[in-house]
Amino acid sequence: MNSIKHVFKLLVIGFFCFFMLISVAKADAYFGFSLFKSDYSQPSVISATLADDDPCCTGLGAEITNALGQTFPGTLYVIAAEDGLPRPSRISDIDAKLDMLKFKLGFELLKAEDSSIPALSVEIRGGFGTNESILVDYSEEIDESYYLDNAVTPPQAYQYVITTPTDSELRTEYYYGFFLRLGGSPKQLKKISFYPDLAIEFSPYILLGHSRVNFSVTDISGTAGGKIRGESWGLGLNVKTPFENMFFNIEYLDLMDKDGIESAGYSAGFEYRF
Repeated sequence: MNSIKHVFKLLVIGFFCFFMLISVAKADAYFGFSLFKSDYSQPSVISATLADDDPCCTGLGAEITNALGQTFPGTLYVIAAEDGLPRPSRISDIDAKLDMLKFKLGFELLKAEDSSIPALSVEIRGGFGTNESILVDYSEEIDESYYLDNAVTPPQAYQYVITTPTDSELRTEYYYGFFLRLGGSPKQLKKISFYPDLAIEFSPYILLGHSRVNFSVTDISGTAGGKIRGESWGLGLNVKTPFENMFFNIEYLDLMDKDGIESAGYSAGFEYRF
């Protein structure tokens, strides 16, 4: 819910600035939305679990002296998996599929009447995740168990921290960015004819911008996800539809490649020209 509020506030500000710029520059404005399906990868992620030698729960406690002056070994603290099973590895690579609903507001700064010169536009973009990807055994539930071994002299006490693996969820909490777009104008449509009565008119474009993305995980004590900012780039097509001022939009976007996190994918949606 916070991510939706964040994007909503961004869009409200964007709309205000957007229409102010339209009124001043009298530019050709457009609005669009699309569903973005991306591949997310992050290597060598440390899970939100205790290390086998975590000092919080391992080692030998201080010796115990009773009222008779007898000394006993301190409690031995041990981390172990339930039923004696091996604990999952704490370091793994993440490969996930993340979907996001994207919005954009833009206007043409440079109206190129000459078809050989691509139109130049600026865009503000935002979006939020629409699905979660499961991170298997990324976190764990913790319980405690006490055991006194009387088979040795003096008796040895054990304090076990029993861990049970649980799954966590990774999602795109929110995204926003600012882009320059070269091309994509309805004034510069290219045409491909398949039959005398069947043709497609489209306008290609390239994107370059700066984005910020929050990849969130339900258990934040590991190293998966995070708030990342960096450069983004993409390629797209606006395809003319039978509806006036409405274009079908397909796009490839390399959203993020920074700090070990890579996210890129394809989107499909619509763009409306005001």
